[in-house]
Amino acid sequence: GIWRKLEFKRLNAEMKFSEKNILIKNAQAELQTGDVSLSGKIGRGRSGKINVSGKINLENQPIDRLISDAGFGDRGVKGTLTLNSSVMIDGDINNGILKNLSGNLDKVVITKGLLKNSRVFLKILDLLNIPDKFRARPPDMREEGFYFENIEGTARINKGILKTEEFVIKSPVFNAVGSGEENLYNETHNIRLLVQPLTNIDFIISHIPIVGRILVGDNETLFTVGYDVKGSWSKPDLSIVPMENLKGLLGVFKRALLTPYKIIEDINNAAKSIKKTTSEETGNNESSKTKQP
Repeated sequence: GIWRKLEFKRLNAEMKFSEKNILIKNAQAELQTGDVSLSGKIGRGRSGKINVSGKINLENQPIDRLISDAGFGDRGVKGTLTLNSSVMIDGDINNGILKNLSGNLDKVVITKGLLKNSRVFLKILDLLNIPDKFRARPPDMREEGFYFENIEGTARINKGILKTEEFVIKSPVFNAVGSGEENLYNETHNIRLLVQPLTNIDFIISHIPIVGRILVGDNETLFTVGYDVKGSWSKPDLSIVPMENLKGLLGVFKRALLTPYKIIEDINNAAKSIKKTTSEETGNNESSKTKQP
């Protein structure tokens, strides 16, 4: 079937209609890329209340198509979405969905995506003075905006305010980790970011007064910049944060983005150990052969 333009394979629901309410019991929809389950009560009329809870699980869902097919138009987001969540909409219908929305986002992953209207990340690109030639992207992502390879995180929502302890962004021009709050209905930021530029390092070191340094192995140094992001989505305000105030995010950064360095180092050490042991065994064998009559 089809709801608006959103296709689903199967829909099962038990519903009861009264003069004041619509009661939904065990509604389950199987989509092309996942499933949705809902139960609860919706008041009839603009003065009614809504109390609906459920789960949404999606795997490799084109996010722009999901948003447009559900009737929300173009929200300026492209990419492939994987989502595991439990949500609840509870409150006056007049408040709208976002102000009544609560729940847990246990897994959110968007890959190979584009944020067309993200003034925060576009502003960071400008602050880091990263030229257009370094802003690489696939042929199907040529539209204006911030291209990323991966965004991943978890969050909780309480009455329209999304709070996350950590999220990770990987892109061709910078990596970043962050935490904080997003007010979904007032459309305001209150987040902190730790950014690792991947290009134009000389400019960053000479022009940005507070740059962090992270030693990786014996001969490599990574440079980072911290930002506080506040204000409206349409006009965010970014300010640089001293490194001593970024200890929490630094732990997230090392765990999320530096682990491969440690794995490579461990593999190299293991390979050296195996080579050394093999060499010693070979030497011992040759010595034994020499001593034989």
